[in-house]
Amino acid sequence: MHSRNLSRTHLLKRPCAAPPATTPRACFPPIARPGFTLLELLVVVAIIALLIAMLIPGLATARERARRAKCLANLRQIAVGFTLYLEDSGGFFMLDRSFNNLNWFYGGKVEVYSHTIVGGRPPFNPRPLNRFVGLDPYGNETAKIFHCPSDNGAFVPDPAMARMSVYAYMGNSYPQNGRLLSGAGEGAVRPPLRITHLKLPLHQIALAGDYQHYFTIAGSRNWKARWHEPSGEFVNLAFLDGHAEWMRLEWREPHTSRYSFEIVAPEPEEEPPAAAGPTPG
Repeated sequence: MHSRNLSRTHLLKRPCAAPPATTPRACFPPIARPGFTLLELLVVVAIIALLIAMLIPGLATARERARRAKCLANLRQIAVGFTLYLEDSGGFFMLDRSFNNLNWFYGGKVEVYSHTIVGGRPPFNPRPLNRFVGLDPYGNETAKIFHCPSDNGAFVPDPAMARMSVYAYMGNSYPQNGRLLSGAGEGAVRPPLRITHLKLPLHQIALAGDYQHYFTIAGSRNWKARWHEPSGEFVNLAFLDGHAEWMRLEWREPHTSRYSFEIVAPEPEEEPPAAAGPTPG
């Protein structure tokens, strides 16, 4: 009896024999592994989509800030190059005698879409400022410092420009203050403007900047020229003293206490006379 019980116990503890090939894992049934339900998968997908939606605007903002910083660095280098140009020219500014877009062609790429052949050669070749910023003055080297990385073009009468950046069209993303190029005095024939003719501090006189500044001081908004922010009121500007800054322009105000596209401060308006009081009786 005792031996029979031992034999039963021994049989119970014996390991299971190898199962036949037709019945795999007969002694070890598969363990059920819990999986994700459809609802759980949908919740995970929704969370991932929400995180992406939160991150993308931040990444886009950071990328645009980097582009804006690069644009500002370009304008600082242009402003410094212009001070070197003035030293070399005895303080005289360039003169746009033929009104042939010198405010664009003062620097940048030489042979671009907008060039009109004049006398068998492109106008303003070399572009005057190129050699003062370390570029080959006669070559068509890509003039990186004249290219705003956010340049998306602008709406202008030429439909070709709507399909390309301002840099590709003009060879320069940064138009210069045209008042500096129109000469001194009045009349049809003017001598070049000299830095001694300026009646405002140099740190206040705008030299060049994002294309949008033309539209802001004229009181209009060019939706395509708002390169760095959607309102078009903030632009990068370079000044005659060699500095550049990101700043807000006043609507339709070419001259303020912080900046001026004018070269001489406008005369203050006369105050209206005081109203006459009642005559004592």
